[in-house]
Amino acid sequence: MTKVCITIDTEGDSANNPQSTFLGIEIVLPQLIKLFDKYSIKATLYVQEDEICQVGTIFQKKWESLLEQKHEIGYHAHGLISASEEKKSEIINKGIQSLNKMGFTPVSFRAGRYHFNKSLIKILENNHIKYDSSVVPGLQEIFNNGTVRCDHRGAPYKPYFPSYENHCLIGDANILEIPINRYPELPSDRWGGMLSGNSSHEEILFDYFYEIRKDRVIVIALHPWDGLALNLQKIVRQKKYGKLKRLIFEICKRTINPYRLTSKNYIDKFEALLKYISSKKRTKFVTIDEAGEKIITEI
Repeated sequence: MTKVCITIDTEGDSANNPQSTFLGIEIVLPQLIKLFDKYSIKATLYVQEDEICQVGTIFQKKWESLLEQKHEIGYHAHGLISASEEKKSEIINKGIQSLNKMGFTPVSFRAGRYHFNKSLIKILENNHIKYDSSVVPGLQEIFNNGTVRCDHRGAPYKPYFPSYENHCLIGDANILEIPINRYPELPSDRWGGMLSGNSSHEEILFDYFYEIRKDRVIVIALHPWDGLALNLQKIVRQKKYGKLKRLIFEICKRTINPYRLTSKNYIDKFEALLKYISSKKRTKFVTIDEAGEKIITEI
């Protein structure tokens, strides 16, 4: 049985901007939840709660409702890439403590911009995180100034316990890494080849993982802002005009039908993918927590 995990980075539309809008969460996420209800899917929502965007705090009632519906609430943090190890620890500790105070006890984590490396392993272990799903095997991203966004070259494509010395090697860490599936024949500086719900022909990509590579877990990584109308998406992803932009879109939300702010093409393509996966006899939708627990019991 192949376990399929729908994971959603529930973050600000521009997650590194303190003045970010949240149209993806407010407009697109409810439409995704309707699809999950339709296909009996329990998803993992990685909720951003850091010094940049307090998505957990702002939408606490929403996460409480989704938790009651048996969706998983995981933890998502940005601001880690250029931070010292001490600062990374502070960001993650405060974020998880904040979620704990709201009544959430996340056991899985995804780093913003997939910035996971050995420096995070013990920090996450100390915060009772059991599973990470940040590694995208083969992916390397470097900013123009030389800063490494992420480097997962050589990482296993199957779930593994990483090494404390190198997160891309199998080792003795207590955190189980559940990698995001990626087609390997692409240059290491491109993030394509992942199931993200917003590309054409993802059914073919799914079959590569399912039929050819026979992965025991297939992780689909979504961002709600991907479902916004294209022109709107370009605007909200920019860091310019933060406060003014938030004010304008608050007015838009009250005066414009949400469906006009959404890409129908995105919703239709994603539903087609869910329907295709559901037609497979040996697939089961599970949360990251459920998949991880099953893998550990089988080891």
